[in-house]
Amino acid sequence: MLNNIFFLFMPYSILFLTILISIICISIKRNHKLSFFITILGLIISLITSTCINNNNIPANISNLFKITQISLIINNIILCTTIIICMFSYTWLHQNIFKKEEFYILLLLSTLGCLMLNISSNMISLFVATELISIPFCGLLACNTHKKNLIESSWKYIIFSTISSSILLLGITLIYSIIGEFHFKEIQQMITFNSHKEELIVISGFFIIFISILLKLSIFPFYFLTPDLYESIPMPSLMYYSTSFKTTFLFIIIKLYLLLINVKLHFLILILKTLSFFSITIGSSLAIFQKNIKRLLGYASISHFGYLLIPFILLKSDTYTFSIESILLYIIGYTLSNIIIFGTICVIEKDQKNKSEKNLYSYSGLFWKYPLLTIAFTIALLSSAGIPFTIGFINKIFIFLLAINNQSWWLTIGTIFGTVISLYYYIRIIKTLFIKNKEKSNTFTNSKNKKTNYIIYSSQSIICFFSLMIIILGIYPQILINLL
Repeated sequence: MLNNIFFLFMPYSILFLTILISIICISIKRNHKLSFFITILGLIISLITSTCINNNNIPANISNLFKITQISLIINNIILCTTIIICMFSYTWLHQNIFKKEEFYILLLLSTLGCLMLNISSNMISLFVATELISIPFCGLLACNTHKKNLIESSWKYIIFSTISSSILLLGITLIYSIIGEFHFKEIQQMITFNSHKEELIVISGFFIIFISILLKLSIFPFYFLTPDLYESIPMPSLMYYSTSFKTTFLFIIIKLYLLLINVKLHFLILILKTLSFFSITIGSSLAIFQKNIKRLLGYASISHFGYLLIPFILLKSDTYTFSIESILLYIIGYTLSNIIIFGTICVIEKDQKNKSEKNLYSYSGLFWKYPLLTIAFTIALLSSAGIPFTIGFINKIFIFLLAINNQSWWLTIGTIFGTVISLYYYIRIIKTLFIKNKEKSNTFTNSKNKKTNYIIYSSQSIICFFSLMIIILGIYPQILINLL
């Protein structure tokens, strides 16, 4: 039994050991390449041990604080794969900056470990600790490029924002414990039997407050005010992490908490969540139209994407449980692939732009004539985000659309159609800009003759092109992915 638990917990132990080794190496001598190698090696070994876990050994409880399930393993594997790719792009980005680079990998590993621990949390205590383990290192990832004034401002805003979110989370946990007297999820689910309307109101209020805390992390309407500023100012590797692993983790913990209330009548709570989903889709898409800064545009687009992801979560029922979970997992995978391509492309382009601080959409005009393969991959990712046929994004939108119709949620169906149509406009506007051959912008990009720079660009391009090919394959044959799930 002990050997079984040790093997199940090995991916997390390896990641923790990688952090310790990195700290020791930095204390002896700073070496960017060595820190990168240790980080990648630790992540790969952790991923291998995670994928080797036998399905017959799960679900498994560990120390009454964690529970490893099939879904949590899938999410953790997605997070580990994403972090490996982020590290590859981070190395090229950090190489051109003069500040201390090695700490970036430690902060990224710490936050990633928090994501993994949060996904397997089965106790309110481990949930709170894992949430802080994600958020505190992420504050360091935000401010790693300290010579930018707007970045420091955004970092302080996020620290205040994160503190408020954590306080709200702790308040919600306290309210639940005051009535239930338990922290463990299973015990809470079994003991949700109320002797009075007052007790029911306190417990439901506690869960609602926890949901608000997590929705703050996900930047769902009306808590989206900080997102565009973060997208505009934070370093590209940190943004890749924030838009993928960070948000994915908090989405699945809110689903896990929602399932605890599956046997409780939650008509009012469901109505509120449906309203938040509808306005996240419509307002996020509408505000993206008016953005000229490409990173702010993508920030508003992310608000609408997580509005879509709330739909299968809200409509989660016992008879449609499998289809809802598959819809969420497919959307997360498609969204992650698209974001890696989009932000990876921007990361490569920024290295080769004369004015690296320029993030205006039209500074990318004529990109196709400089990087044809990269632009095609970028275009595929944008089309997938818009939900165009023959991409995984189209399959994701169809699944969510069918769920909304099957549950007769007509205004969510209308919101999905409206958001998709609006998103087509601003995504096509970006694509059109990429293919414009504008003589005035012919000198936007430099022709780097540095072999090392070219090698970095070509290696980054190969990763981006591979993921764009996956978007097409999974869009045509989604059953390949569904069978794996």
